[in-house]
Amino acid sequence: MEEDQIGKVVVEVAVRIHREIGPGLLESVYEVILAHELRRRGLQVDRQVSVPIVYAGLKFDEGFRVERLVNISPLPTTLAPRVAFGPLT
Repeated sequence: MEEDQIGKVVVEVAVRIHREIGPGLLESVYEVILAHELRRRGLQVDRQVSVPIVYAGLKFDEGFRVERLVNISPLPTTLAPRVAFGPLT
């Protein structure tokens, strides 16, 4: 499935979920339901993926979190994306 098709499915499912259960629930509830519905449609979904960063020789295993990855295979640890920053001057 192409990226634009995946995006269309994600938006359609998210809108349908919001219409069915409405506003006011915790974000995590919508996240779990969205992941479930996307998986039912044959998409691979990973939630709350930690992306490490390195700053001035310090490694932070959880530099930031990607809330949802859809149809992206996890890379081996040696190939995982990393952002490296030098010391501030």
